[in-house]
Amino acid sequence: MTRVILILLLFIQLLFFVNFTLNDGILFFNVYIWVSVALISIVAGARDFMKDQISNDSTQLHGYFSLTLVTLSLSSLVFVLYIVVTEPYYL
Repeated sequence: MTRVILILLLFIQLLFFVNFTLNDGILFFNVYIWVSVALISIVAGARDFMKDQISNDSTQLHGYFSLTLVTLSLSSLVFVLYIVVTEPYYL
């Protein structure tokens, strides 16, 4: 179940990037949601990665999903900070 949640959070993060590239005017409405989801994704990914689990293929794949989610969420936060600095009228 946690793998499904991680994958869904990963897709949500990717959709924010796609949303910005296709229609940057809509960002005014969802920049705060984007930051909230990114923070929740960082916490969820880090918590799942730090779990002490038995080492097999399934849990290694689960760890890769967790690391991918944390990396994408951190890049989302950096990207939002970039948007805040370069285009502050979105806020």
